[in-house]
Amino acid sequence: MKHTEIKKGMMIMTKSNPQSSLPNVECKVMDNLTRGHTRLVESPCVNGGTELGSIYTTDMEFVRVDNNWLKIQHSPKADELIAMRRSMGF
Repeated sequence: MKHTEIKKGMMIMTKSNPQSSLPNVECKVMDNLTRGHTRLVESPCVNGGTELGSIYTTDMEFVRVDNNWLKIQHSPKADELIAMRRSMGF
């Protein structure tokens, strides 16, 4: 599934690498902004609650569709953005 096909209310799993803004976390998508490089998500807090925040679409690894986790496909442009962020230390 492409990251542009992810809709509000879907659950996503972030990448597990340390460069991810939220490594290995299950989050709920809270917007329908499919054209940008960030999405608003609701993520769990350490204290047990939840919080809203934005994450890069390149930090998303899986999306849950019909109780199955599908790998998210990123464009070559997104791969360039990943390389650029890594070169800056993010």
